[in-house]
Amino acid sequence: ALPSVNAYDSAKVILTAIETLKGDISNKDKFLSAVSGIKIDTPRGPIQFDERGQIIANLYICVADIKEGKMQNNVIDIIKGVKQRLP
Repeated sequence: ALPSVNAYDSAKVILTAIETLKGDISNKDKFLSAVSGIKIDTPRGPIQFDERGQIIANLYICVADIKEGKMQNNVIDIIKGVKQRLP
């Protein structure tokens, strides 16, 4: 993902956790628990976290083409709910 998308996702996760806790972030364990339960839609698609705190997100398979003289990526397949660890 682009760095700007990573920053957006991080901010949205933090804000969603704060909203879940009604602004009370004084307890670190409660905050981390709120983060681990988050399921949100972002510019990269839906994301959530596994039991180890690793992101679960869609993987987009793209082909680069030139259209009207400009390079662009075209999504040719989406693998949904990709985890970073094997089962």
